[in-house]
Amino acid sequence: MRQKPARVVSNYKTRDGRIVPLARVSASGRVYRIIWKHCASCGAAYLAVRSDARYCSNKCRQSAHRRRHALRRILQQAKTANAGLLQDALL
Repeated sequence: MRQKPARVVSNYKTRDGRIVPLARVSASGRVYRIIWKHCASCGAAYLAVRSDARYCSNKCRQSAHRRRHALRRILQQAKTANAGLLQDALL
């Protein structure tokens, strides 16, 4: 059986009477608050469905990952190069 998709609503009234200004309601009826956030990569404002979202798109998430790992690679290469220079100086 196919499940109903989640829907996004504004001014959603919950079962206990609270009003959520902007929310995503899952097929099971669970209410998730949607909040405005700024992307950690490009700085653009976006509506985050999850509270722990950091990036506005997969493109930004992937570019941030590549930047982090490129920096680690550069630092690792510098460390090995400096170790070689230090070893040559001691000989």
